[in-house]
Amino acid sequence: MSWETERTDINMYSQGDIDKWVYSTCNICSIGCGCYIAVKDEKIVGIKGNSAHPINRGRLGPKGENQWYANNSPDRLLTPMIRDSSGKLVPATWDEAMNLMVKKATDSLKQRGSNSDSTGQGLLEDYYTIAKFRRAGLQTHLLDANTRLCTATTEFCLLQSFC
Repeated sequence: MSWETERTDINMYSQGDIDKWVYSTCNICSIGCGCYIAVKDEKIVGIKGNSAHPINRGRLGPKGENQWYANNSPDRLLTPMIRDSSGKLVPATWDEAMNLMVKKATDSLKQRGSNSDSTGQGLLEDYYTIAKFRRAGLQTHLLDANTRLCTATTEFCLLQSFC
C-alpha cells in the first residue's frame, strides 16, 4: 500500500529562499489536508503537505497542490464587484455587496418561493449552517451544492495520489 511509503508533496515557485512556512489546511475539497504555505515578500509562492497531519500524511491532491497559483493571478479580485444600472461590474464595499445579496435573496423568496435558491462551493461546516438557514428560515429541505460535481473529479485524483 502506498501509505507505507513516506512522501511529502511540494509545489513551489520561489526566487531564492522563502521567508516563512505558514501552517494551514487545504480548502479545495472537504477532506481538510494539512499543509504549509510558502511565503516570500508577503506573497504565496508554494505549498507542501504536512507529513505529521493524520489525514493526508504529507500528500496533497492535485487540486490542492496547485490552488496557490490563483492567489498571485493578476485577474484575482481584491474587492467585491456588483453590477451598476448599465450592467457593468464596478467595485463595491463589503456592506454594499452583502446588502445586495440580502435584497436579491429576499426578492427571489417573494417571487419564486422557498424552493428556488441553490448554493455554490463551500466547506462541510458552511453547508451545515446553510442547511439550518434553508430549513428554518426558508422552510425548504432542498439543498444542492457544487460538492457533488467538484468531488467527482477529486475522488479520482485522490485515488491516484493516495493509493
